[in-house]
Amino acid sequence: MARDKKETLKKIVSAARSEFQKTGFEKASIRKIASDAGLTSAALYRHFSSKEEIFSYLVDPGIKAMRQWMEMHEKTSYEMIDLGNIDEAKSESSIDMIKEVVFPHLDAFKLLLCSAQGTKYENFIHETVEEHQKGLRRGLEYLKDKGYPVMDISDETLHM
Repeated sequence: MARDKKETLKKIVSAARSEFQKTGFEKASIRKIASDAGLTSAALYRHFSSKEEIFSYLVDPGIKAMRQWMEMHEKTSYEMIDLGNIDEAKSESSIDMIKEVVFPHLDAFKLLLCSAQGTKYENFIHETVEEHQKGLRRGLEYLKDKGYPVMDISDETLHM
């Protein structure tokens, strides 16, 4: 029975990903997802309580991986600053994050960027930029506290 549940979950996930990518969250149909997975809507609801729960199931691993990468990057940068290795502190970049996080979770990020309207993730880009801006601000303050010369940069400039 457990194997059947796993197979059914795979079918639901595949059907949901396809439906969300084609129509976006708001226009996606639970009936269509269930049908494409070979289920009734009632059977689908035994696995997920709502359309939003399915969407979250698809995107949350990518978001979690991105947040973990950003936290580790910030921690490592502070450690390098403490050791006086300022060049090492800034060696990882957004390109590294794209290679290490976005590409391995590409489907999740496509959904977040193109299909999230109507979900709690619809402001994902804006919220992520604001999170990154706060991290940059913390980093600049940390450098300043350690005695490094730091230009005064406005929040608007950091936001860009």
